[in-house]
Amino acid sequence: MKRRRSLKRMEQDQKHLVKIQQMKKKHPLWGYRSVWAYLNNRKHYKIGKNCVQRLMQENQLTVKPNDRLKAKRGILRRKPRATRPNQFWGIDMTKIKLATWGWFYLTVVLDWYTKEIVGYSLSIQSKTDDWLDALEMAIDNRFPNGIRDTINKKEQLYLISDNGCQPTSGRFRLNCSLAGIKQIFTTWSNPKGNADTERVMRRIKEDFIWINEWDSPFDLQDDLKTWINDGSVQNFSHISKSIKVLNSVRVPVPAAACADIPCLNTSFDSSMNQRYAAPGQPPASTPIRHPESSPPRASGV
Repeated sequence: MKRRRSLKRMEQDQKHLVKIQQMKKKHPLWGYRSVWAYLNNRKHYKIGKNCVQRLMQENQLTVKPNDRLKAKRGILRRKPRATRPNQFWGIDMTKIKLATWGWFYLTVVLDWYTKEIVGYSLSIQSKTDDWLDALEMAIDNRFPNGIRDTINKKEQLYLISDNGCQPTSGRFRLNCSLAGIKQIFTTWSNPKGNADTERVMRRIKEDFIWINEWDSPFDLQDDLKTWINDGSVQNFSHISKSIKVLNSVRVPVPAAACADIPCLNTSFDSSMNQRYAAPGQPPASTPIRHPESSPPRASGV
């Protein structure tokens, strides 16, 4: 027989429930661990993890698991473990669809130790130049004087990616080599190889892409830049299995510095002008970069 809760406890639960419901409205895909970690570490609202779980279960606010999508994995190789900043970076891409414009591609560079997004690029295509734009921003943010002149010889910066055509292309590998970055590619059938980056990409989809709609790519560009620069990206949270450490994901790029770094590359602006120029008016003269004719770029050397 369960003991009846006291009136004081019921009042406290109601107060906690209001906070939880506010968080769930903003982030409907969050589970109780994410809600608890955000309230405690970001809002400094003291509440127990078990209390959050109980209130969310009683009020049908938990996310129902889908066992059909559970992966069946065998013995896999261990993934790299970062022990310092700028040791392992991860790079990956995700797609964003606008109803009247089509697909757009967001490329992100993540520091595995600090869980910071150190570079990104948004474009209508996902080519080697677009991935190099994101990597170039990351190098400019972390190593303004160049990688070779900043880190010690004993330290090495690794870039982890999948085996897509962009990171395995000759120009991308050449630029990484010239910049002093050593690439690591995930092995076949090993989803843990780039797990940290994939987890942050999931957060981007849950907290920014899936809960918003845009009619124009320029609105998407502005919202993405604002969302990152104003600290909203703090909603990203890497929560350990023991739920003892919550590392914020924040882009260390001030707004003044971002003004000089376009979120959308020149190929995006040029192609938009050419495709949607007003009748009778010539498109803007911004040239479109072609991978076949572009020279190698040694960012941060």
